[in-house]
Formats: sequence, C-alpha cells, structure tokens
Amino acid sequence: MSLMPAVSVLLPVYNAASYVREAVASILAQTLRDFELILMDDGSTDASGGILRALAAEDRRIRLVQRENRGLIATLNEGLALARAPFVARMDADDIALPERLARQCAHMERHPGLAVLGSAIQYMDAAGRPGRIKKYPVGDAVDEAILWGSPLAHPAVMLRTQAVRAAGGYPAAFPHAEDYALWLRLFAPGSIDNLPDVLLRYRLHGGSVSHVHALAQRTSTLRAQALWLAGRTEMPAEANSGDNACFLQAIALPPAVRQGLIARMLALAPHLVGSGRDDPEGSGWLAELCRSPRTPELRRALSLYHLRAAKASSLPLRKSAAHLARSFFWSPATVWRKLKQH
Repeated sequence: MSLMPAVSVLLPVYNAASYVREAVASILAQTLRDFELILMDDGSTDASGGILRALAAEDRRIRLVQRENRGLIATLNEGLALARAPFVARMDADDIALPERLARQCAHMERHPGLAVLGSAIQYMDAAGRPGRIKKYPVGDAVDEAILWGSPLAHPAVMLRTQAVRAAGGYPAAFPHAEDYALWLRLFAPGSIDNLPDVLLRYRLHGGSVSHVHALAQRTSTLRAQALWLAGRTEMPAEANSGDNACFLQAIALPPAVRQGLIARMLALAPHLVGSGRDDPEGSGWLAELCRSPRTPELRRALSLYHLRAAKASSLPLRKSAAHLARSFFWSPATVWRKLKQH
C-alpha cells in the first residue's frame, strides 16, 4: 500500500458478523488495487471484532480501528479524518461492491474535477443475498431537481472528494439517520453531485435497515436539513433546536409557498411509513393540510407519490390498496406512469 493510496474505503461496522466478511471480500477483490480499507469497529458486541482482526491480519491494505461505541456519525467523521487518499469511497458492512466499482468511480472523478460526490445505480438483494430489482439514481442535470425530493444518491455507493468533504465539516451531527443527505446539501452546486448509470453496488435489504427502523427520525432530519438549506442557513438556530417539526418550521419562518412545497415533498418521502400501520399523526396532519392547499404541480406529484407508496404496502387489504392507487392517478397520472416505467 502506498503512502497516499488512490482511494480510501471507509467501512463502519457495528454488529455485522453475518455479513461483514463478504463486504470486505468485495473490496479486496476490486480491480483497482491501490486503496486502503479503513474498518471502523464501532464497539461491536457480536463476533464482528474477531472477524475484523482476522481479516486485517491477512491484508496490509486494511487499517482497523476498534474502540467503544460512539454512533455512526462520529464513526464516519473519525474515518474521514484518517483517510489518506484524495477520494473516499463509502461502503456498508452488509453490502457488496462489484469488482469495477472503485476503478470506474475513481477514473470518473479524476476526469471531472468539479465533482464532489459520485454515486451509482444499485441492485437490491435480500438478507440471504438473493438479487432483486435495480434502482437507478438521477444523472447529470436531473440531480438538481431530485435533491429536493430526498437523497439523489445511495450512500454506501458514493465516492467523495476528501478535501471537499472536510471543508464542508464532514457529516453534520444534528441530522441523525439523514446525515448523508445533510452533507449532500452542504456540498451541492450544479454539477457537484452526479451518478454513474450502471450498477456498482449490491444493497442488502433487511429488517435492521436504518430506513425501516428509524423512518420517522430519518424524515425529521431530512425535513430540517432541507428547510435550513432553503433558508440559506448552515447551522441549526438555537430557537429551532428542540420541539416538534411544526415548532421548527415556525422558527425557520419559510415563505408559505416554500413551506408547502417542503412538507409536500416530505410527505412523499416516507416509503416505510405510508400504509405501514405505524402511528404517524404528523403525516396525517400534513395530508389534510395539503388537500386544502392550492393544487400546484409539485403538490400533485407529492400526493400522487404518497398514495402510490401506500398502494404498494403489503399490510393493506386489496380494497384499500386499490383506493390509494385510484387517488394516485387522480393527483397525477403522469407520476404513476413514470414510476411504472422505472420498474
């Protein structure tokens, strides 16, 4: 391993004994060989620690850090501080990188010096590793609109320009479970974020995924990060640092039309809440408010997405799913057809 490798791969680990060996193997098998793999063991209490020590002993490109649990955001920022390469590739302990991932992303970043973050399409897989559908992310100018509707990147598939991320302050701690999205907003400028159209990562879906377990907290952090960005602020104001989202939005004082667009997009953003049967009084309140609001194209798209996701919820009886699908068509037939084409 060179003193300054081409890429630093940052892989945080917490109780991932079932999957981490396969994740590490996928990085060690990359066609680009000049990298360091920073394994951050965030106080695992299962067999992960022993597995990581054995892996580190087998390959000198692995740098292993083991210490007490400090949480994901602190772990990511510690790993960023340790990185020696001009590019940092993120990776999760339960995912699999395809062999050409690092080589293709590194070459693209070198050809486009204005890029701060580069992602890719991903392929879902289940807990047993069986492949599922492919998810594509926006490419080129499409990123500029997509970032308003949530993260335009799959976090474990990104490559970051180290200097740019450090200059932005790393992952902001004020936005748990959406720290990546908050960072993308801080790095965003036209042309600074992009995706390669091809699949470079297999993304494992299981009951322990953050987007399933922490869906409400993730939506709150996403809303607050975007609200601050829309208001032109970079730090959380003291008066908005506590309380519910209604109090937060009142403290930020966005113009009414901007606030309406924000809550419409946030309502559409909750695929693991819509139709799940989980208690979501905030979402119900937003839905009622939006149905009384001026019917802008953005609002129609948001309500269509909301009902389309509800229609796909496996917990709903067929009659209710059909009713949600009909409402989705009512609000925006074009949105429904566009989503159907994507699948």
